[in-house]
Amino acid sequence: MLSLILCIGLVYGSVIPENPDTKVEMPLIRYDDVPLVAKLDTTNLNKAIKTYINTTVEKTVLEHFSGLNILDILSKIKTERYPRDCEDIRESKSGIYKIYPPDIRGFETYCDMKTAGGGWLVFQKRQDGSVDFFRNWTDYKNGFGDLTGEFWLGNSKIHEITTKNEYELYILMEDLEGEQRYARYKTFYIGDIQSKFTLEIGGYSGNAGDSLDTIHHKSQPFSTLDRDSSSNCVEQFKGGWWYDNCHTSNLNGLYLNGSHQSYANGINWFTWRGYNYSLKKTQMMIRRRR
Repeated sequence: MLSLILCIGLVYGSVIPENPDTKVEMPLIRYDDVPLVAKLDTTNLNKAIKTYINTTVEKTVLEHFSGLNILDILSKIKTERYPRDCEDIRESKSGIYKIYPPDIRGFETYCDMKTAGGGWLVFQKRQDGSVDFFRNWTDYKNGFGDLTGEFWLGNSKIHEITTKNEYELYILMEDLEGEQRYARYKTFYIGDIQSKFTLEIGGYSGNAGDSLDTIHHKSQPFSTLDRDSSSNCVEQFKGGWWYDNCHTSNLNGLYLNGSHQSYANGINWFTWRGYNYSLKKTQMMIRRRR
């Protein structure tokens, strides 16, 4: 056996080529100064095997992903694992999901996957009057309510989300008779100049009439009962909203359940049901522009 190993070593030499494409058929023998004992020289052999494996794996990967952008693939994997908003959620069922907008810690929100193509992040919902919306600045900034019922997501979150990409707004409304109307705006974001959460909006379409993109609301700072930037509109109309002097919409007003005698302090949308009708349901939601 020893003679056989020595013969193989003499035939194949003691130095393996650096070229990783060289076919490795047998282990190499170092025979200098060892006339009676042969030793396997595994140093060069291991190096060649590692080089061959690494080269083969790299070649296989490149062939497998030929024509694809690796960065796009990694980005897709990341967004599926950490969705930026409801548009990244690959589910068909509406419900509560966790999202990870850029520069914000992940948080749960309600995603509407049915309305107008789905992918909508809901930031306001009214449906039964179970939650009081006549609240202070801190509550509106941080959010309040229950994602399974009525809630306001929070001005800070809305601001951070809408300043990272271009978003549109969809408002779904329903009266006590079950009729639904909607207002859709092509552009929507909440600015944060001097922490005022100013409304910027434009490009109306829908069948409820435009009661938001008006001089009473567009470019107006958000107002609450303890931080009113309007002409005393909060106290008069009982909501946290983008008031000027004063409003044509008041979706965070009092839940008055239909027709009411008081003037304009309910969940009002002037261009549909006027100032003396409080809507049964409203849902405000945003989606990255497609």
